[in-house]
Amino acid sequence: MQTIQTYIGQLNECPSLIFLFVTYMILVLFSLFFNAQTETKTSNYLKKYKAPSIVLNLSILILILMFFLLFSEINVDTMLFNQALTYNYFTNFFQICIVLFSIFCMITSYNYINNNQLNIIEYHLLLLGSVFGALLITISSDFLILYLSIELSSLTLYALSALKKNSINSTEASLKFLLLGSISSGIYLFGTSLLYGFTGLINFYDIMILLSVNHQLYYGIIFGMLFLFISILFKLGVIPFHMWVPDIYEGIPLTITIFLSIVPKLAYVSLLLRLSYTVFFPLLKYWQPLFSICGLLSIIIGSYILISQKKIKRFLAYSGIVHMGYILLGLSTGFLEGIEAVIFYMIIYMINTLNFWVIFLSLTNLETKKNLIYLTDLNNLYLKNPLLSFLFGLSIFSMAGIPPLAGFFSKFFIFSALYQSKMFVPLILSSLISILSVFYYLRIIKIMFFEEKQNNIQFEQVTFLNSMIIVQSSFFLLFFFFYIDTFLIFIKYVGLFLVK
Repeated sequence: MQTIQTYIGQLNECPSLIFLFVTYMILVLFSLFFNAQTETKTSNYLKKYKAPSIVLNLSILILILMFFLLFSEINVDTMLFNQALTYNYFTNFFQICIVLFSIFCMITSYNYINNNQLNIIEYHLLLLGSVFGALLITISSDFLILYLSIELSSLTLYALSALKKNSINSTEASLKFLLLGSISSGIYLFGTSLLYGFTGLINFYDIMILLSVNHQLYYGIIFGMLFLFISILFKLGVIPFHMWVPDIYEGIPLTITIFLSIVPKLAYVSLLLRLSYTVFFPLLKYWQPLFSICGLLSIIIGSYILISQKKIKRFLAYSGIVHMGYILLGLSTGFLEGIEAVIFYMIIYMINTLNFWVIFLSLTNLETKKNLIYLTDLNNLYLKNPLLSFLFGLSIFSMAGIPPLAGFFSKFFIFSALYQSKMFVPLILSSLISILSVFYYLRIIKIMFFEEKQNNIQFEQVTFLNSMIIVQSSFFLLFFFFYIDTFLIFIKYVGLFLVK
């Protein structure tokens, strides 16, 4: 009884998650009420007109309030429920980023959902469930809690992928997503079972203490750790665990693709940082080659495949794989500078990705209400919308790492971390590929500004909210170098909470 009272008292220490859980349950009940098969005039009117907009507005409001609640917890450094959950500046920073980018994804989805006749109530309920799971991933310090958090986030994403029920491509992509995601979960369970079998522990901090004081290692612990990392790399979609990424990105609805390319990656990168630099740091010489090899393969093979891509979604999918490769190289350094470079790169990449995807989402065919499919559909875009073309080109140059845009500084700090850790082979190879990668990004610039072939596609007007997100993120990418010192100090402070 005393233990239960202690746990109930600890609930006061995490008001943001309690708020999200309670409001999510209320929203579920609300949606069930309006989805009931009642035939009254009032209920039909609410179901058709009011309920979707109410769920949309409530979902965004919930995340906005979560954003401010997390700021109130920003200085908390506590462990709850027998160290199963950890709150500190590092975890709260990633939680704030997850909530903020989730708000942007919800805001940009309204017109797309209406044009494609998706169930907006189901969409936002499942999206909130995935956000809840991602938030739990960032603070989980117990392998059992972590598994439940990963499954909560993943299962809702599987359901979201199949939301476009009348599309064969969406159904096929969601089925492939489910099957390969199940394989990843199986690998995770196998790795954690090895860890538990050889240590008798499932808590992060207990395993960290055991590895730091006991120098007699068993191969089962090493293999368990490697399987655990492989399952997370599978979720990030890096090579050679990337086979699901292009097909899923292409098949599922566009707004879900935007969410999938940003929010889960934030959660899993924060998890990799915590596991590699706290729990398994004594095993650095075993996980460092895994990260560096997968990072180099993602950069080299992903860049090679990118050259032949003709579809926009597949192009962005392989571009994401390449950028995850740079993040893995930063992780493999084993130094504090590597942590800072990874956090720095991750935030810049997420803002750049959001900008890129929202511009693509805004390019909707006026007649068919569909989004573009091929890169060649961008022919002479500057003649139809010069400002959007300029911002699109800005985002592309930032992804390519052209100075003085933000993308250049993110790659520079990764290379600097590799140099300081004396990893010269990954440094030389990744820097050479980075220079060569400018080619396939310039190909898009050529199509938009210098292609002689004309097309007759007319685009819808960009919505006000989408235009605000595009302008603000473009402003950040263009003028980032003015406040880079402040940003670096902030990132260093976040990284210190991970290794203190």
